[in-house]
Parts: sequence; C-alpha cells; structure tokens
Amino acid sequence: MKKKITPEYMQQIYPVFFSTMCEFHLKNETWGTGHDLVHDLQVSGYAVRIAQEEFPTEFELAAHVWFAAMLHSTDRFVAKEGHAQWLSEAIPGDILRDDHEEILDAVLEHGKPNNEKDSRVCVILKDADKLANINPMVLLRSAQFRPGLPTHDPRHLEMTRAPGSTYRKPRSVLDDIFGCTEWESWLSTNTAKKLGAPYFAYLKKTFSLTKKAHLESGITPEVLHSDSVAAYLAVAYSGKK
Repeated sequence: MKKKITPEYMQQIYPVFFSTMCEFHLKNETWGTGHDLVHDLQVSGYAVRIAQEEFPTEFELAAHVWFAAMLHSTDRFVAKEGHAQWLSEAIPGDILRDDHEEILDAVLEHGKPNNEKDSRVCVILKDADKLANINPMVLLRSAQFRPGLPTHDPRHLEMTRAPGSTYRKPRSVLDDIFGCTEWESWLSTNTAKKLGAPYFAYLKKTFSLTKKAHLESGITPEVLHSDSVAAYLAVAYSGKK
C-alpha cells in the first residue's frame, strides 16, 4: 500500500468486508446499544487518524487498525466461545498471518486495561475506542443506559467519585460520566491525547456548571444538610430502589 490510508479508501478496496460488517450490524439490530455501526465507523476513523499521525509512513498499520476497529464491537453480539473463530474468518484472507493474528488479538484484548505487551494495533484501538466514547453524546448515552438512576447527587458535584459508587455501579448518571473522565490518563498516544483534550474539558465543565446552577438557585450546602433534606437524600442516593 503506497497511498495515504483513509476509511473511505479502505471501504473501496475491501467492499465485501465493509458490506459484511454493515450487514452484521443490521442483522443484529445494533442500533440503540452503544456499540452500533456508527460507533464502529467513528472508532475506525479515529484509529486510522491516530495511526497516520503517529506512524505516517506505515500504511499497513493504518489498514490493520481499520480492520480491528470495524470488528471490535462484535464481542457484544457473537457468543464468547466462538468469537475468536468468527473473527478469524471475518478478517480478509489476503492479510498476512502475523498481521492477521495482531488484528485478532487487538479485537480480543481491547476491552482490557492497558498492558505494556499490547501491540501497536491494540494500543491504537484502545485509544480510538475511548475517543469515540467521550464526545458530548456520552451525556445522552449515560442517561439512556442508566434510566433507573437519578441524574446526579447534589451533595457530590466535585470531580471525584461519589461515596459508594464504582465504575461498574455508579450512583447517578453524572457519576457514570465521571467514569469517562478517568480515561484521560489512560490514553497512550500523543494524537489521542491531543484529540481528547477538548472533550475531557467539556465533560469536566458539566460538573462545574451543574454545581453553579445549584448554588445560584439557592441549593447551598446548608440546605442539603438540613435534617429533612438530608433524610431524603440519604434514601434517594443510597443506590437502592
């Protein structure tokens, strides 16, 4: 490959693979899941851009991260015991064996914490996936997938995790969003850090503006700590129904 790699170029030279992935999403009705075709297109675009900017002369690497990104959501819809075989068959046959294994491994490992043994394809895929999940749409997505939670706990509007809350089990939608801000220190490539900076700043601004809205409307710490209000908040934000 001797020309600049773009997602559009990859779609043109691998039309069967691309159409197969589009049909995969259609067949599995992935819309509304957070791991739909649009998500994969965004991750693949970020992945290619990171690869091109970090390694501008390594065109094959950009192509490989595109394949990995287009495949990375399939673990949500393909049975775990057969996923590796499914991926192996989905990766185009003209990919060299070592490259094939690197793409396969990146898809299987991308959901795990950063590891010094991660391949370049895996590192880029992890960064691209995080970038696709920190834009303003995360505010809507967090609310979409946490419908049973209160929007926020007015007692905890600083950039810290609320007591008793975890990444997997947040106590509020805003606390779920806080989990995304933690990813800033997890980005590995300079390109991802540069692209992600304004989005992380935007998410952090959500916290300060929410606090500002409470204070200017009269919801002060004194009000929140009054006996009657405190009793309500203790139940409402206990994490229990």
